[in-house]
Amino acid sequence: MKLLNISLLYILFFMMSCSSKKTSSSSTTVSKDNEFTEQFNNIELPVSLADTALDKSIGKEKPLKITGKKYFPDSLIQTYFEKGEKVVFYPIGKVQNEDQEIYVLLKGISGTKKAAFVLCYDNMLNYKDGALICKTDADNKTTYRAMLTKNFDIKILKSTLVPDGEPELTESYLAYNNAGFLGEVVTNISDEDMDLTNPIDTLPQTKKFTGDYFLDKKNFVSLRDSKDSGELVFFYHFEKDKQDCSGEIKDKVLLTGTNTATYLHDGDPCVMNISFVGNQLILKEDHGCGNKRPLDCTLDGSFTKRSPKQAPKKQDKNANPAKPVPGTKPTTNPKTPATPGAKPPASKPTTVKPTNPKPVAPKPAPVKKAPVKQPEIH
Repeated sequence: MKLLNISLLYILFFMMSCSSKKTSSSSTTVSKDNEFTEQFNNIELPVSLADTALDKSIGKEKPLKITGKKYFPDSLIQTYFEKGEKVVFYPIGKVQNEDQEIYVLLKGISGTKKAAFVLCYDNMLNYKDGALICKTDADNKTTYRAMLTKNFDIKILKSTLVPDGEPELTESYLAYNNAGFLGEVVTNISDEDMDLTNPIDTLPQTKKFTGDYFLDKKNFVSLRDSKDSGELVFFYHFEKDKQDCSGEIKDKVLLTGTNTATYLHDGDPCVMNISFVGNQLILKEDHGCGNKRPLDCTLDGSFTKRSPKQAPKKQDKNANPAKPVPGTKPTTNPKTPATPGAKPPASKPTTVKPTNPKPVAPKPAPVKKAPVKQPEIH
């Protein structure tokens, strides 16, 4: 019921936002500039920002020239920086929603304090509104991440480590209309454009059955150690093929047998049974889980355990193996099922010999397309 109420709030707020603007799934080039916006390069959406990356490449960037006319109010900057504090601003990028509003992303640096802001201008370059979307925190237990999606909405994720060691994840939603950036709706519904965050990923996994189990990139179960030896910390993210069949569950499961566990809590009607067969985790609803998901879907699924060095892969039979991107974890060969104890594939390319012993006419080698390099966000 809680998830359903949050979903209704999300839909209501989205309708309010859409009533005053037409969104587009593709980014467009800013059609006009002034002496302020011309200092920003055009970017493609989605764009993701993390507090840990706000100071990267500062030595290679030129600070923004902000002289004469002010292009954003001091009150916006003072939502994070102190009044009178010397702040140096650097450009991140700009993008326009078709022929309507223009979004400008910039970051401000003052000593160890760093923050990112979004500024919104109309198509005549008149300032309309702005918002603080990402910042560093004096408390090193709190981290922030923000994203401007293809629909020109803003997702802000705040992760906080609480005393028992389990991080609390808060997701906020902002959208612009003629009244400015409205609302801040906390939701457990993940946008498919957002890189998934596992809120229990940093917890230890020394007990039997702990680890990560994947159906695909958007459907996985994570299990981690709990202080109680008879239970495990449980996190389930699902985005099924059916529309709106998505959500997250973060709680604990009880170990009920040698190879079984159960999701069962006082006051919660939902009961789910988990069984472990080899490297498989099989999850089945028992009853009463309508409060955990939309009505027209199920939580049932069979998930395969992956080693920490193996990243989840998409279930696409027609897709060619993707070339590794610098900074990402290596993935397994999509045509080779994961094998417990198997070593990850070598990073350098190898020549694959045909399995058919009969001589066959050589086929022309497929043309490898160079991976499209996304703009680096600083």
